[in-house]
Amino acid sequence: MSGPGVGFEYPPQPVAWLKRDVLLFANSIGVTADELHYLYELHPNFAVFPTYPTVLPFKGDSQEVIDFYASQKKTKIPGVPDFDSRRVVDGQRKIEFLKPLPKPDWVLEHHISKEAAHLYRLNGDYNPLHATPEPGVKMGFPGAIMHGLYSWNATAHCILKALAGSDPAHIKEYQARFASPVMPGDKLVISVWRTGEKKGDFEEIRFVVAVENGKVCLSNGRALVKILGDVVGDIKGKL
Repeated sequence: MSGPGVGFEYPPQPVAWLKRDVLLFANSIGVTADELHYLYELHPNFAVFPTYPTVLPFKGDSQEVIDFYASQKKTKIPGVPDFDSRRVVDGQRKIEFLKPLPKPDWVLEHHISKEAAHLYRLNGDYNPLHATPEPGVKMGFPGAIMHGLYSWNATAHCILKALAGSDPAHIKEYQARFASPVMPGDKLVISVWRTGEKKGDFEEIRFVVAVENGKVCLSNGRALVKILGDVVGDIKGKL
């Protein structure tokens, strides 16, 4: 295959973080006081929430607020027009269901505060699209929208807390596709299915996340988790 940009690889990017950064991340995705091992750096089982690295491409090695638009222009792809970060979000995806999904084994809920985007952006993603209404209105949204990775990470937290005791060693793989925007103040409804597939001690689950009474925002969700015995058989749970 040939053409502009084919075979291009982004150069390695230096990243850095402090304990303060991982504490901030845990707070910003909804980790609560009963999960002190993510919130208190002197806890004997202190751990970084497993999906924290997703913010590092935005944050880089800076410890200061950055100019999001300028940072996105640092690397040019030969033969490809400049990327306009003012006109994109994480991405729209399509999923085709070949047969009806079975009834979920668990239904989890996550309430997003009106201020959540302003807290989450302090992890390093300072895109104005998530802070002030003007960019979102220009793109056809009602106003500022949530970071796609906020929903992605907050869902990871809900699943890990509800099914696996909030233990970072109990999640091995995690993925989901961005399907539609989420607004500050929305409630996420996370439907989780067990597939019966196992890899050692880890069990595969599939999940779909939707805004309550609205569209699917994360589709094609899949994770490998070590499900604790005390949640097996619990059909519905809420966070």
